[in-house]
Amino acid sequence: MLNEALQEQGKDTGAMSCPYQTPTLTPSPALTVLSIAASPDAAALQSFYKELNQRSSLQFDASSNCWLAAGSALAQAALQHPDLAVRPPDQAVPTGLQGRPFGTVFARWLRMRDDAPREAEKQALQSALASIDPATLQQVAARQADLALQAGWSHWQWASIPCTVAHLLGLKMLEVADQQTLLTQLAAMALALKPQAELTALNGGDRAVTELMAALDLAPDAPLRQALRTQAGLLGPGNSTDGWQAQALALLWQGYEAGAGLLGQALLAPHHSSASAPADLAGCAALLDEIGRQPGVIHHTRRWALRDCELAGQALRKGDAVLVILAGGVASQAEPLGFGSGRHRCPGIALTRNAGAMALWRATQQVTLQQSPRCTGFQALANARIPIFDSAMLNNKHPELNAS
Repeated sequence: MLNEALQEQGKDTGAMSCPYQTPTLTPSPALTVLSIAASPDAAALQSFYKELNQRSSLQFDASSNCWLAAGSALAQAALQHPDLAVRPPDQAVPTGLQGRPFGTVFARWLRMRDDAPREAEKQALQSALASIDPATLQQVAARQADLALQAGWSHWQWASIPCTVAHLLGLKMLEVADQQTLLTQLAAMALALKPQAELTALNGGDRAVTELMAALDLAPDAPLRQALRTQAGLLGPGNSTDGWQAQALALLWQGYEAGAGLLGQALLAPHHSSASAPADLAGCAALLDEIGRQPGVIHHTRRWALRDCELAGQALRKGDAVLVILAGGVASQAEPLGFGSGRHRCPGIALTRNAGAMALWRATQQVTLQQSPRCTGFQALANARIPIFDSAMLNNKHPELNAS
């Protein structure tokens, strides 16, 4: 069921949380910002972003109906601009989710808000994440990666990071079937977030969100669950109940597609870049960092003008959309932009990096695994580059990562 959901999800670039238009993925000589992430041509991808990031001014892009903010300085200026928000003005929730259970949760996600209480809630979330013992995180990540590898490379790619988060939240993640259930729920959410999602997909997203919120409510104490509840309680009434659950679900969601892209690209990196195969856990962490300095997983994000304003000398009208290019742009002090910058910089960087590094290290240690991954293409997503893997049998006990 998960594979079917992933295939359906890949048919539309709006499967991510922002409602991007569907790109044309049929062979075309002209690559656009909405199709480049799915291109199998790595050289063309590098060239595309090299040219794009040399621009020093905003330019309007017809394919996305957005102004493009490319290059580190311009991208950071857009991400930190006080008048550019993560949602269109007067539309806190996508039209299809309004009045639905999923929409209620969506409206509470920090990544989708710029309101006044947001900063205090983000600081509380950061405190909760920082309280997780690194040794505990590594132990949980190793266990979830080992479980996921039993079901093959594609399952490992998608499951390792969100299932690590789920276990830290107290959700039952003891068997591959438990992981599969979570991925099916997250895939249903992805389908519901597509532009013009059909009623069946919207209902499926509501069911998935309702099930996950109920499971979080009934879960036993676990490190991240306890930390989120504690921090939410410090914010006052209303945050110690369903508020922490909404942020917990946001963490699961953010580890889903982004985690699959990060681990998938880590499998391909030794074959398609100057990166060498990691020799230890530290090497796995370094490889993940290197991926962030390439075009990376998340290629762009959108911002909307809350009011008439100006960016880099270009006048913007209220409601104008700006596509902020994260791929290939390096922020100050050689810091990659893949996790964002400014007030919406991802708070889960350390968790993702540490869980991902352990998952990758465990994958390299599977001496009995009989399958190695072969890349057959990339998910048809507008803003995320996620490899798709097929499996091929090996004759030896030490699988090598043979990516085509």
